[in-house]
Amino acid sequence: MKLFIELENEGRLRLKKESVEETNIYFQRSMDLRYERQTHELNVIIKKKPFNSRNFELIKKHFHDLHKREHGYAHLLSEPVEIVNLKVSAFGKIEKPEFKKQAVEGSLKDAIVDQRKVYCPLHNKIELAPIYNRFKIPIGENVREPAIIEQFDSTTVVFEDQTFYIDDYENLIIDIVKK
Repeated sequence: MKLFIELENEGRLRLKKESVEETNIYFQRSMDLRYERQTHELNVIIKKKPFNSRNFELIKKHFHDLHKREHGYAHLLSEPVEIVNLKVSAFGKIEKPEFKKQAVEGSLKDAIVDQRKVYCPLHNKIELAPIYNRFKIPIGENVREPAIIEQFDSTTVVFEDQTFYIDDYENLIIDIVKK
């Protein structure tokens, strides 16, 4: 079908603008299909190329099977199948990026910006918890205490049965302590 080729060419151009090599570009064709007079469609992936009338019979069979699985019935012969949308997903394989490990700097004490009273449900009492600046917590420092970790876009609460640390790639890792 000419439309699939046009959609693939558009996807190819977009990926080439992103510096994806031709040999690393691939596509997935699909159709949104429905029974005539229905208002909901099912997306059916097209596995065979080129698209032709014989392949469309296989696609319709797949649609009937999918419809039966999703809705409990299929109109194998009684209802015509409509094509609602043709879709092409364009994929570009890229090199896996290398992330640099970060160096350990500063002390945990340097990361404390304040303290706050917090309720600790396991102990059923109020405790004083440090408030840490997320970006000043040293890498690899494993901390086990109730804490509040602040950063510009979020606040994380660490409970008394959890530990936390910053890994080599600056991810905040929280673990539950097993009893």
